[in-house]
Amino acid sequence: MEVDGTIAGTLGECQGGLDMSYQGVWGYAPLIVSLANTKEVLYTINRPGNVCRHQDSGAWIDRAFAVVSPQAGFVTVRGDTDFTPTAHLDRWDA
Repeated sequence: MEVDGTIAGTLGECQGGLDMSYQGVWGYAPLIVSLANTKEVLYTINRPGNVCRHQDSGAWIDRAFAVVSPQAGFVTVRGDTDFTPTAHLDRWDA
């Protein structure tokens, strides 16, 4: 699985849920959880533009594990260090 956050800029500054990112872009900061080998998107979580990239990622990784684990014997999660909070690492390893 691959986990990543991105910035989806927009011109509608008055739209609900929008906020300015740390890069000064008005928009959303979706969290995307996908299968790394096929690029199939498991979850896209739309969030305001000023959200930390890793916010609530642990809960979405857990949900993705529940979907993928029955079909795969071994699951590897790929993402940068923002997506590997130490509170979850031992539990995911088990």
